[in-house]
Amino acid sequence: MDYSSVKRIFDIPNYQLSKSNLEDALASKKNKSWVKLSTEEYIKNIQKASKSLLNLGIKKGDKVMIISTNRIEWNIIDMAILQVGAVSVPAYPNVGIGTYKYILNHCEAVLCFVENKKLFEMIESVRTPSLQNIFTFEKVDGCQEWDTFLEFGKAISDESAKTVADAVSEEDLATITYTSGTTNEPKGVMLSHKNIVSNVIAIYHSFPMEAESKALSFLPISHAYERLVVYAYQFLCLRVYYAESIETIAKDARDIQPYIMTVVPRLLEKVYSSILDKSKALSGVKRKLFFWALKLGFEYVPYQKQSALYSLQLNIARRLIFKKWQDAFGGQLKIMVSGSAPLQKKLISIFFAAGFHVAEGYGLSETSPVVSVNRLMPQGFQLGSVGKALEGVVIKIAKDAEVLIKGDNIMQGYYKD
Repeated sequence: MDYSSVKRIFDIPNYQLSKSNLEDALASKKNKSWVKLSTEEYIKNIQKASKSLLNLGIKKGDKVMIISTNRIEWNIIDMAILQVGAVSVPAYPNVGIGTYKYILNHCEAVLCFVENKKLFEMIESVRTPSLQNIFTFEKVDGCQEWDTFLEFGKAISDESAKTVADAVSEEDLATITYTSGTTNEPKGVMLSHKNIVSNVIAIYHSFPMEAESKALSFLPISHAYERLVVYAYQFLCLRVYYAESIETIAKDARDIQPYIMTVVPRLLEKVYSSILDKSKALSGVKRKLFFWALKLGFEYVPYQKQSALYSLQLNIARRLIFKKWQDAFGGQLKIMVSGSAPLQKKLISIFFAAGFHVAEGYGLSETSPVVSVNRLMPQGFQLGSVGKALEGVVIKIAKDAEVLIKGDNIMQGYYKD
């Protein structure tokens, strides 16, 4: 199966299966143990969920809301919603009840999938006239849960479900992603299948990676950034593991030994601060070696030819000091893609020196979301920049310094605005 056949978001799992039936295409923690889903099982569950949606009367253009932390069920229901031509509307699991009320009313959601009892009670308390039902991923008294939902589809044939999926066009609205609303009411960013798939393909050309490597995901999948990245991971045939929480990232990384993860500057700043705090317990030669290694790291310029003496010193520093940094993340982590805010140049240099390739990028929900990113190669990387425009994306800087962006990744507009 050639990737040119991937036109809709829900084509991605089938493309992955044509390349490899991963035993752990998706994995998340349940009762402290990893629950894994193969590519084939993933597709079968998407099909079950799609038929259940159809049996519930969900039709093209209907809005279905998802409120949950990162977990396998999130991916399944998201793909199923898209496969029946409905519109997936994700929301963060930690925002105020007022935001949920606004989004439910604004998008006129007909169904809502929530993670747990707390979220169920919140949504129930602001239930809107359009909302027909609420389902929970976890068992909650008084609410129909995930396994029950999957049973609803038995009355729908595979042929009927396929006919509905075949009618979905790449130009159709796929999702409404609501902005944070920091300056006004949240705005509903309308993204089509084509918007998002074009971004996935562009990421594929920017980050060629070995299939079946592991990716660790901890940023909220309800955000356009991590959601696109997880779609891209699936397209690249990477095995996606969801961290149990932000507090367990290091533990989960040591457990699964990921090759790539997305980060935000605050995380790398916290990691670096934690390392500095631990250095306070060092004394004598160990302390001198530690700060000698830091000084070397701050001087490192990625993809620039270093002197023979510097290269020798850096190799020593990596073996004596920086190897411990690597071990803290499982020993295999090579790529960190950073976005959302500028990252200090010195942190990029020192993490590169330690063996982590940090690629800063830029984007926004309205651009599906990636606009530019640093490639991990000499001519595609510039320290302190957000890299070159993705393939198919054109950037111009207006006379008043406004950033103008053009490409297949540009949103359809703001919903009802």
